[in-house]
Amino acid sequence: MSFDGVWFSHQGNCTYVLARPQDVHDFEVFVNNIPCIEQPGTTCTKDVIVVYGEYTVVLSGDQKVIVNGEEMETPVNIDDNIEVISSGLQLVLTIKELGRQFEVRFESNFHMYSVMVPANPYWDNTEGICGPCNGDQTDDFMMRNGTITDDVHEFVQDWFVPERSADYCKPPPPDTTCGPQSGEHSDRCDELLSDKFAACSETIDVGRYYSYCMYDCCHAKDPEGCYCDAISAYAALCSYEGICIDWREEDLCPVKCEYGEMEYNECGKACNRTLDNCHLPSENLCSPYPTPGCFCPDDQVLTEDGCVPCPEPPTTEEPTESGSGEPTTEPPTTEPPTTPAPTTLPPPTEPPTTEEPTESGSGEPTTEPPSTQPPTTLPPTTLPEEPTESGSGEPTTEPPSTQPPTTLPPTTLPPSTEPPTTEGEW
Repeated sequence: MSFDGVWFSHQGNCTYVLARPQDVHDFEVFVNNIPCIEQPGTTCTKDVIVVYGEYTVVLSGDQKVIVNGEEMETPVNIDDNIEVISSGLQLVLTIKELGRQFEVRFESNFHMYSVMVPANPYWDNTEGICGPCNGDQTDDFMMRNGTITDDVHEFVQDWFVPERSADYCKPPPPDTTCGPQSGEHSDRCDELLSDKFAACSETIDVGRYYSYCMYDCCHAKDPEGCYCDAISAYAALCSYEGICIDWREEDLCPVKCEYGEMEYNECGKACNRTLDNCHLPSENLCSPYPTPGCFCPDDQVLTEDGCVPCPEPPTTEEPTESGSGEPTTEPPTTEPPTTPAPTTLPPPTEPPTTEEPTESGSGEPTTEPPSTQPPTTLPPTTLPEEPTESGSGEPTTEPPSTQPPTTLPPTTLPPSTEPPTTEGEW
């Protein structure tokens, strides 16, 4: 089916261009078909190949991923840009630089693949078997030279890529028409017409898939399960439209989950969940499109040991604390006070206390205000006994005939007066 919804059948067993931009081929998607062993006369998809920049990524059977010729285990992350995850039954490839809606999927069990591109910037700017993405079905069989054909074989062969095709590549066999009587189990195709798919058939025409189902059963060596590919493809398309149909049964294309705790979900989430990121919101990890397959319970993660509970999210330190565990709002506890005591500064006040009493009580030299205290009145040797002071702190004036003025030397000041270096020295 093309981007615009045109259905066609072609049994070519070569490699073809599925989709790429018309002008600058910043990405290319190829499909590699091979003859189906179980259904002679038909072809099955062996690989889906995505080329982006210097990387060639092959989505292959058994959920193998090959990058530039080297097989890699999923999840694959290339340059934090190209990512391939194994989700349910599908391999899902995304390219961040091309937008969240760009996806290439391959489901080898039922030979299904899909290519999804964002409308911006690829609206009316794609070519290949998927055709131009422009909503116009009349130009979907556009060939490389821009001409439009109504011949499906001519159209598909025009997008043949010989350099990527294997030796078995050859023209498809003549088409064979099959009816309801063809194939022992073709009646199981009637499941598509049952009430299970009624809600979807109102949105997506089921007739094409019913025809494909009959065709597969017509050519099947073993008719058991011949109907599974067609029904799976239709159910997947319904899920993309938001219509989830739980159609599988024990005798109708059953899927057995590898681990007992896993459960099959027809519309599971395609997520790259690990023990490191499982606590993040699902919109950051999951594709916007559902996928069928086996999944762990919502609170668990699939590991090599099976489903493991998602660990508690890592705790983060309060942003108000420093690396030492002390709140960053209390820097004084981690460094010396910004107003150190005077004892930590050079003692500029020491000289005045050790010099001869040539200073006044204010700490300033008496030579600056000579009119207040003549230096001749300050010799400490003339004080035979402790001078007395008035309540104001000024020296008492004894009779001048008995002693000179008792101006106190600095050494007799009360200790409550701090050294003069605490004033204007900061």
